[in-house]
Amino acid sequence: MAIHLLHGCAREWAGGQQIFRNIAPEAALRSYLRARSSPYRAGPPSGPGDILTIDDSTRAAGHAAALARECGHHVRLFVNAHQVETGEPYFFSLLNACLDARREARVSYGGEVYDLGQGIDVFRRAAKAVLSALTPEAACSHVAEIGELLNCSAYALEEHAQTLSRRELLNLVDMGVTIENHGRSHQDIDSLDDDVLRRDVAQTRDWLGAQLNVHAMEYALPFGRTVRHRSMIGELAEIVYLVGPTSSQVGRNVWTRIEITPELCRVAAA
Repeated sequence: MAIHLLHGCAREWAGGQQIFRNIAPEAALRSYLRARSSPYRAGPPSGPGDILTIDDSTRAAGHAAALARECGHHVRLFVNAHQVETGEPYFFSLLNACLDARREARVSYGGEVYDLGQGIDVFRRAAKAVLSALTPEAACSHVAEIGELLNCSAYALEEHAQTLSRRELLNLVDMGVTIENHGRSHQDIDSLDDDVLRRDVAQTRDWLGAQLNVHAMEYALPFGRTVRHRSMIGELAEIVYLVGPTSSQVGRNVWTRIEITPELCRVAAA
C-alpha cells in the first residue's frame, strides 16, 4: 500500500522554471496513470491498494484530478477555502513567478546576501520560511516587496497556477473527485496556536459542506509537516495526512504520503 501525492499537472510544462515547481508534466502523468496495473482506490488508508491525493486549489491540481478520473482512478483533492472564495493566487505561485521574472543576479534579504543563479533555491527557502507564517494578505504584500527587490516590475501568472473557482470544484465533484480539507489558506500551522488551528480546520470543513455539499472528514497539513502540533494533529479529522520520504501510518489516524512529482519530471526530462 502506498499513498501518493501530487500538486497538479500542466500541459505546457517547462522544466527549470520556478512556476512549474512541484507541477508534473501532463503527458508524463497521463502515461503513468494509464500504465498502472491497478487503479488508485477509494476508502481508508488502512485498506489494500494505493491511494492518490492532490493538494491545493490551483487549476493544475484540478486538471490532475480530472485526468485521474478520466484514466479510471479514484482521487482525493485537498483544497484551501480562502483561495477559492477570493480568487487570490497562492503566495508561492506569486513568488515563483517573481523568481522567473527576476532581473537581479544578487540580492540582500533578511540580513543575508543571495546569489540568484546557483543559489536561487536557497533564497526561495528563506523567503518561503517568512511567507508561510503570514496571513494571505500579509504574504501577498510581502511578495510584492520581494518583487521590487528582484527588480521584476511585471510578470504573468501562468494559467495552471491560477486558482480554482467554486464552479470548477463543483464540476470536479460531478466527475467523482473526492474533495477534502487542506485548511483555510495554506498558512503554516506552526504559526497558529492549538485553538486557532482547530477553528481553521473546522471552519474549512463547514465551508466545504455549505459550498460544495461534501462531507470532508480528511485533512492534509499545509506543507505536510508540523513540530508545534505533533501531539494533537490526530484530533483535527478522521484521517490526517503528512508528507514524508515514505507512505506509512505514524499515528492512530495519521499517515504520511510520498510526493511522486519528481519521478514524473525525471521521466519527462529523459
